Amino acid sequence: MPERPGKWLVVPYKVAKQVNSSGAPAETKNWLNSGKPTDFVTNDERRMFMRLRVQEKLLEDPDIQGIVLAYYRNGTYVVDEGRARKVAESLGIRCISGTDFLLEVQPHLL
Repeated sequence: MPERPGKWLVVPYKVAKQVNSSGAPAETKNWLNSGKPTDFVTNDERRMFMRLRVQEKLLEDPDIQGIVLAYYRNGTYVVDEGRARKVAESLGIRCISGTDFLLEVQPHLL
């Protein structure tokens, strides 16, 4: 992993907005601030978001955005929600839990 987390830690902006607005612990806000909040940059990402939004009515927009960004950018998706994990894994996306994220990634943010 590069020295600057903003180059490799991508935080979907819908996730950052959701987490920051719900009184997240300082630890979570710190890693959010280390990452680069991002939105879709291609029409393919936007189309996939809308397709999943229609198909997966039980998923919230932050989960769908995370799945789409991980898919198109060959990333790992940090997820604890079961349905979101199932959808992501069905698309071939590597998933880790929030706890595993803290163990695997957070040490690189210090």
